[in-house]
Amino acid sequence: MRLRGFMMLILIVGSVTGCKKETLQNSYEIPGDANERYLIVRGQSLRSPITKLEDYGNLAFPNPEMEYAFEVDVLGDWTVFRFPGAESHWMFHNIAFWFLGFGADDPNYADQVIGIALGPDADSGYLLFGDNSEDRPVDSLYGLSQGGDRFLVNIPFDVYSEERNFSWNGVMKELTSIGIEDPFEAFPLASPKTVTVTFYHSLDQRPPM
Repeated sequence: MRLRGFMMLILIVGSVTGCKKETLQNSYEIPGDANERYLIVRGQSLRSPITKLEDYGNLAFPNPEMEYAFEVDVLGDWTVFRFPGAESHWMFHNIAFWFLGFGADDPNYADQVIGIALGPDADSGYLLFGDNSEDRPVDSLYGLSQGGDRFLVNIPFDVYSEERNFSWNGVMKELTSIGIEDPFEAFPLASPKTVTVTFYHSLDQRPPM
């Protein structure tokens, strides 16, 4: 189920060039803006998580370049990125989805991704999860709000809908196994290194309108 990134790539580049957003209806709204965002990724074919992030930054080349500093750490067989804080929620979602790969020609992709967005208020954070299973809806990630609401994120068009079938038990067990008992509590990275990544589009980019 990896041949799903083409539409997302069109929308990322299209928002730089003025592409119009397809009109879809939201039936759910994500909680408020996050203070901190983390992306946790792993996969047998994920040869270089940093290169994967750099490849995303190169999508809109040759627009003017911008540099962003990410903190990177390793927890078990997962790689953790702490985002710089300049990103929009839409770019955070797009980057999470990008790590799952864009087709048969992509040799560097994750099998699973977990996103953590920590909000400024109680119940304002949320989780994202995606994998390459056949069951995951097209161009979408699963979401779970801090208040317990389950939802689905359509990545290219930034559209949200209620979702009641996906079980988060396995995701929570994975987080516990790497020392994240409560994903909605801020957690310091044990031995992070700072990686500067060049982007040819702003991390604050919003969905194309």
